[in-house]
Parts: sequence; C-alpha cells; structure tokens
Amino acid sequence: MRPASEADTMSPILMRAVHPTNPRSRPRGLFIAVVGFLLTFGAWAGWTMALRMSCETAPDGSPEASSVQKPADSPALPNPPGLKKPDPVESVAQEENNATQAALEEENRQLREQLVGLFNWILTNFRGQIPLPEAMVSRLNLPAVTEEGVLHPDLEAFLRISSEQRVEINQALNTARAAMDFLRQDALKIDFPDERSLVAVLAPFPEKGGDVRARLYADLDAVLGTYRFGKMQESAGEGLANAFDQFGRSERRIEVEVVGAPAGGEEYLRMRDEVRLPEADGSIRISAREFSARDLPLEYQFLLSAPPSPESGP
Repeated sequence: MRPASEADTMSPILMRAVHPTNPRSRPRGLFIAVVGFLLTFGAWAGWTMALRMSCETAPDGSPEASSVQKPADSPALPNPPGLKKPDPVESVAQEENNATQAALEEENRQLREQLVGLFNWILTNFRGQIPLPEAMVSRLNLPAVTEEGVLHPDLEAFLRISSEQRVEINQALNTARAAMDFLRQDALKIDFPDERSLVAVLAPFPEKGGDVRARLYADLDAVLGTYRFGKMQESAGEGLANAFDQFGRSERRIEVEVVGAPAGGEEYLRMRDEVRLPEADGSIRISAREFSARDLPLEYQFLLSAPPSPESGP
C-alpha cells in the first residue's frame, strides 16, 4: 500500500482554496465576486442618493436646494459623484437673503410690540365708553343712590362724574334727606300693636316735598350741567324719586316685627313696606316689598325719632 499523500488527506473545499486553479472552483468564485460587487455598488449608490437628497431638500421637506447651505469639500478628498461644489455667488446670495429675513423678522417684532401697546392704550382710555343711542338712555333704569344714601357707582360711571363732583352731589343728597326727615315728622303716625311690632303710616305732603325736590334738582343741575342732569333724570330719575319717598307724593305704610330666631339664635326684624302712588290718570300704583334685616336700615332710621301717636297701643 502506498503512503497517503497530501491530496488524499485534504478535504475538497480546502483543496479548492489552496489550489484555485481547480477548474470546478472557477464558476463558484466568479459568482461570489459578482455578488460582492453588486452589494458594494448598491451601498455606494444608496449613500450617494441619500446625500444628494439631504442637500437638495429643505428642512421642512420642500425641494428647495437654495435654502440649505452645502458643506465645503475637503481639498484632499475627491467630491463624491452627484454632488457639486458650492457656488460662491450662491453662497453670497444666501447670506444676503438670510440677513434680509432677519431684518424683516426684527421689524415685524417691533411692529407687534407697538400694536400691543396701542391696544392696551385703547383699553385703558376707552373701556366702558361705547356710545349709547339717545333713545336707549331712558330704558337703563340705573340705581341713583346706595343703601348708605350716597351716589351709586353705576350712575357715577355712566355720567363720568369726577371725584370733586361726587362730593358736591353727596352733599346735596344729604341736605335733601335731612329736609325730608324733618317733613316726615309731621306726616308720620306710628302705632305699636304690641311690644314686638310697629306700624307706621306716612301721609302725603306733595307741596312741601316738591320744594325739596326743586332745591335738590337745582343743586344737581349746577354740578352736572343741564345735559348730564337731563341724562340723570332719564336713566335714574325713578330711583332718585323712590329714594326720597317720591318727594311726598306717595302714601306709605311700614310694618316692623321683631322675630326670634329658631334654636335660640339672634333676633331679627321682619319688615313690609307698601307704597301707594297716585298716577296722572287718577289711578293708584301700589308697590310693596317684604324683607328681613338684622338692624333697621338707614332709609328707615326716621322711624326711631318719630314720637308715637297718642292713640297708639302700649
């Protein structure tokens, strides 16, 4: 038996690697070489296309090649196929466009700040001053005075009354109220049905009350002027007359009862105020309100200073 040679002990695959001239290995090696070339070419082509798209596509996805600055190529490396070196003229134009855009944005920002300032000035100086048609003034029915007997803020704002004018108007209101309290003493009769209730009847006094009204209106006209005083009468004339018992034109009946609170709480007053006002057509308008209060309201303080009627109860 002959000794085993190197060819006999070597595997066929290893023999083809060591002896590439083996005719049976040539087709397989050619196939591997072609596949490797195709894969390499495909990778290079994909990289080139991606680089070109990144250079020719704007950041928002729109194809605007001039909106993206291409990076400068290194002189030591060849420019990849499909890419062009940046044009110096285009670079200068792009820089000018960027500078123009920055200037426009700054100008736009300054205009926005000026516009906001203008809007704030309008709100500060013209808030609440929307023109109101003259025919609508009489329908406002604004309150004339507060529960404390001073000029109501709504009427003050509507007529644009200054702080100095407000002081003068409140002085005129206080003078008229003192005159009406004095006249009520002669027209008021108070009865005490029991020790926890009171009934007051205020008889009309139109002539003397008319004098108080004339003096008050003259004082208001002197402070406000004829035009604004006329608007005051149209918008709050009814409320002003009600605050002064219609200046003696109405008959009034006031009932006050002291009520004990449940579960031993604090006592309070239960009140009813009925007003009978004669109209121009001879009819009588009756209005009444019922309410509760812890203390006697300011507009009813005149009841405390009136003496009881001789025929009143205990």
